[in-house]
Amino acid sequence: MPFTSAELTSTYEYSINGVKQPDLEVPIDQYSSWTIGPNWGMQRQVGKSFSLEFIAGPCVEYLSDDEKWRPSVNIDFRFSYVIK
Repeated sequence: MPFTSAELTSTYEYSINGVKQPDLEVPIDQYSSWTIGPNWGMQRQVGKSFSLEFIAGPCVEYLSDDEKWRPSVNIDFRFSYVIK
């Protein structure tokens, strides 16, 4: 079950030969998902003001539109500026 029952749409603006065409509304698929699993990672300082972080691990993901669990992999990579 989605978190909301409101229908979401996206409006595209485009032109052909410089002439603006009517807006086209396209529904956006919406669903919620949950991911559960252990993660391992490492964080390293790069220079004096930057941080590099890598996290990965196996997990299971629940998709509300299919109403079933499936195996998945979580991978996260971050490059950050550290304010001191």
